[in-house]
Amino acid sequence: MLKALLKLVRPMGFFMLIIGASQASSVASAELNTSLFTSPLVLAEAGISLQSAASKARAKHGGKVVKAETVSKGGHQIHQIRLVKEGRVKTVRIDATTGIEIAR
Repeated sequence: MLKALLKLVRPMGFFMLIIGASQASSVASAELNTSLFTSPLVLAEAGISLQSAASKARAKHGGKVVKAETVSKGGHQIHQIRLVKEGRVKTVRIDATTGIEIAR
């Protein structure tokens, strides 16, 4: 089993060492599992851009985006989008990691 694992690891470099031994052992017993390349950690870091968050807020609430910024609150990155519609100002907060609007 170790020889089979080494045959897989050599072409892939040290990628297997990064993923961890538990997932690496499953690769040795089966074909290459593509879910290894989309780990939750990688997906969580991707998140939603400030521009995408502003577009999402504008599409849902209407109005004109007058300010958009990313702030850190409680260890989380939050996109704050300020919209003006019919003379009224609305601030929309979107979690930068999940892309979900945060209720006030």
